Amino acid sequence: MTEFLAIIKALGWPGAFLFTIYFCVKYPDKIQIWISLVQRYFGNRSLKYERKSISNEIEGRINLFAKKINSEVGNIFPYGIKMEWVEDSSKGFDREAFRKKDQVIIKMKHHTNQDRNLSVAILEYVSKGLIPKGRLYVSKNIMKSIDFKMVHKILLSNRSYSAVEYFSDHILYPEVEEVPEIKKFLEKMHTLDDHGFFASILLFELMILGKKIPQGIENVRKRVIAEVKDFISFLDNIATSKPGEEAELHFIRKEIRVSLLLVARSEYFGYTKNYLWRFGRNLEEGCERVYIASTGTNIKFAKTVSSEIENKYEVEKSLEKTLNVMNRKGDFTKGSNKSKRLF
Repeated sequence: MTEFLAIIKALGWPGAFLFTIYFCVKYPDKIQIWISLVQRYFGNRSLKYERKSISNEIEGRINLFAKKINSEVGNIFPYGIKMEWVEDSSKGFDREAFRKKDQVIIKMKHHTNQDRNLSVAILEYVSKGLIPKGRLYVSKNIMKSIDFKMVHKILLSNRSYSAVEYFSDHILYPEVEEVPEIKKFLEKMHTLDDHGFFASILLFELMILGKKIPQGIENVRKRVIAEVKDFISFLDNIATSKPGEEAELHFIRKEIRVSLLLVARSEYFGYTKNYLWRFGRNLEEGCERVYIASTGTNIKFAKTVSSEIENKYEVEKSLEKTLNVMNRKGDFTKGSNKSKRLF
């Protein structure tokens, strides 16, 4: 907000007016969050303004996160969010969520605990809006672990630490303690996220599954559910392998056909031939996508490898992402994921 006011002062009022219009069109979600702050002031005097403030803040923060991760990974959140507060006297009603056109509509009772409102709203949105077609091919408990991990990421991205605490204590922990499989796979999701595999590989592949597989064929769905479970174990094995340990780097099944090309061997620096050969092997094995992953000082060389692959083979870069990840020594550093789609 301070930077915004400084820009207005520097431009003068005519320029500031045009800039404000541009900013509102370009960043409607940030404007919505700012409006919620103003409404919060009046919320001390009116329940109507208080509720509007909360819904604007929730909608703005979720939409902002969804647009950011979609721009980095792909359209894993194809829907926006719309909050509606409901006065329902029935004891059984607490909230409901459903998709309507291009939005997830969340109807819920207002609660005086704002951390609860935020946690519940985000969970409802994620359970309906995250990879809506791809989630059909993930078992119930594993999908819950994915949803829980994503809710945690959204809350952390907003620095909503008190809401993280509420979510952990009142929603997450009771369920993971009751269902061991959710706990087991939630730990895997944390590991995959630490290594940059959660969104840019796992969720990206699940999104593609939702697009390519016809719905309504139950025997196919059951087969793919088992395949996805194995794929998660495949990624987890790579993420948890220690320096010097060999891990399987290609996963070739009926629906998921991918490989990881880890650019991490210092003795290969300056010599791309080994990586080009391995990429060629991936082609022969039937891979549809190859993820080139590297960390720290390896990233620059990985970009060279990626460029030479593009020059030699008929491929298309699907995504490129740099993020903080854990390397195989257990240290956090900059990491890079690049996906090559093969023709």
